Amino acid sequence: MEIAKNDFFNESSNVKKALQLCTDASKYINLKPFDLESDLATLSPSNSKQFLKNLKAYKSFLSSVLDLTDPKEIVEHIESEYNVKFPDDLVDCVDKDSDVIEIYDVQSYTLLAHNQKFSDLNSYSIFDLFAHPYYVLYEREKGDGELSYDDYFMVRAQESFKKMQTLPVDLPIHQIKETYQNKNRIFKQKFKYISPARPLDHKPPHILALIHETSPRKIIQSLYSKNNENQSTQQIF
Repeated sequence: MEIAKNDFFNESSNVKKALQLCTDASKYINLKPFDLESDLATLSPSNSKQFLKNLKAYKSFLSSVLDLTDPKEIVEHIESEYNVKFPDDLVDCVDKDSDVIEIYDVQSYTLLAHNQKFSDLNSYSIFDLFAHPYYVLYEREKGDGELSYDDYFMVRAQESFKKMQTLPVDLPIHQIKETYQNKNRIFKQKFKYISPARPLDHKPPHILALIHETSPRKIIQSLYSKNNENQSTQQIF
């Protein structure tokens, strides 16, 4: 049974606690707060229900992981929370000083966990991140090979699930950009590894860790004129 918008907003015992924790946490992990009432109005009842589910999972993550710079702590939380086991080499593949680690539910393309480096780069609000799937929020450069970079990544992800191993991702440094609403940060990205979580309850595998080195591209605006709707920009790494 779908939750009506009013019912969703009035579930104070669960929703307000989760929202308060996430709003408070956003002050420390560099995620923008959001206006719940106006943002919820953009979602269908079923999507509102999924958002609440995602937010509760994120509440658990923030409550449990005290150090977002520690990949071991992040991985152990996901293993405990979802009854899964990552390959033993996953944590050793993460450079704490430079790498981003993101962990997704690939069935819903929903973010489950991330490290501090992700927070430092991200400009989306908590609502944006957990109300919308990955493919709505980001767009990857297509590349010029037979397979697009996204298609190559999907093939590699399927292979990692089949082998249940951490695998390197052999993609050149490329561009990825934020695309939802007016978000327009552009990044250069060096993908390093993907690592699947093996379910311990014999359910189909659906959790995947992504490890990459990502940094923002600098966008220099110039020659702006009120009479010219187009902005001339120079982009440099």
